[in-house]
Amino acid sequence: MDRSRKYLDEVRELLGGRDYTIVGTNVQRVDGLEKVTGRAKYTADFVIENALVVRPVWSKHPHALIKGIDKSVALRVDGVECVITSEDIRGENQCGYYIDDQPFLATDKVRHVGDIVALVVARNEGAAWAGADAVVVAYEELPAVFEPKSALIDDFRIHGQKSPGDVKIRKGDVDKAFAECDVIVERTYQAGSQDHAYIEPEAALAIPEGLHQVTVISTNQNPFRSRNAVARLLGRPQSEVKVITPYLGGGFGGKDTYGPIISAIAAVAADYTGRPAFVSFTRHDSFSYRYKRCAFEIRY
Repeated sequence: MDRSRKYLDEVRELLGGRDYTIVGTNVQRVDGLEKVTGRAKYTADFVIENALVVRPVWSKHPHALIKGIDKSVALRVDGVECVITSEDIRGENQCGYYIDDQPFLATDKVRHVGDIVALVVARNEGAAWAGADAVVVAYEELPAVFEPKSALIDDFRIHGQKSPGDVKIRKGDVDKAFAECDVIVERTYQAGSQDHAYIEPEAALAIPEGLHQVTVISTNQNPFRSRNAVARLLGRPQSEVKVITPYLGGGFGGKDTYGPIISAIAAVAADYTGRPAFVSFTRHDSFSYRYKRCAFEIRY
């Protein structure tokens, strides 16, 4: 008790003996008025007339070889401007989060349900959906695994010889601590997959500006990571890419991991066509194809 009182006295002296100016007072949120009046703008509120609409073509297989992509029927759909595949990427076709293990547009193989195989760019939403349905992808299905134990049974590699590596955290003397314990509880726990379930689905608007610049307004939690990914895909210096993060309708980490990809979907289409491009996921898209918090098995 004396030690705590002494600590508080030192804090009060450090602060000049003033009462709390923030803690315990009514502080208004700087965004409160805009949100309660409906004036706050989220990504999908930044509407540009005649902006092109982008619709991804997602893999329906968890693991398969891509034997061919036929764009011809999709290109005949009224309103479709173009179909973009990996061969159209002008920069480096990589959009990994922490390690370079993920092509932005799948090349020879898909590795999860929701891997993006192509982007259909159209003059309106109906044409974009119809065009995406008309893209024909020939697959050769491969064995897939759905839990860590299955992947550890034999020498299974999703990414060829690449390995994400191990992360080790060591702190203190475990053997000494265990020796001093009266009880040690050790179990293996399972935690199921979780969706972030934010109210606002993923969306992005990309606007070409000047000679080489592009501005992206997107649902992301890390504008710098999103900028880096977009610049890399476009083959441009980071100074030519601007990423704006407006108000977010929730994120919880989901818009951190997927922010670079949703930003890149719009940016690649805008760069390829030279026109503003917009992409917006439905709730079904978000639940089905955007990354989740994966299931865990923890020995603790």
